[in-house]
Amino acid sequence: AHRDDKHGGKELLEGMRRLGYNHCVYSPGFFSSSTQMVCGNAVFSRRPLQPCKELGSGMVMLDKNRAREDRTAAVGIVQLGDISLAVASAHLDVWAEMRGYFGM
Repeated sequence: AHRDDKHGGKELLEGMRRLGYNHCVYSPGFFSSSTQMVCGNAVFSRRPLQPCKELGSGMVMLDKNRAREDRTAAVGIVQLGDISLAVASAHLDVWAEMRGYFGM
């Protein structure tokens, strides 16, 4: 992604759409000083993503300001017939985790 793209994800979004993943939920996490981009998580889907009333949006704050960074998850709800499937995308930062989080 180009550094002049505010979130660094425009090329990824366009590429996923070319592959048929026309629906996306994105959750910004933190600004990376090394890449000069906002880092976060995304859920891509070929099926429409339904709003989650319990969340109010597609983002869940997992840990506010942990190791000076917000940790978020992107959450999308996909309807599969009579069943609703929640899909979440989150990552753990191994460097932050090694500094004592989650028992590592």
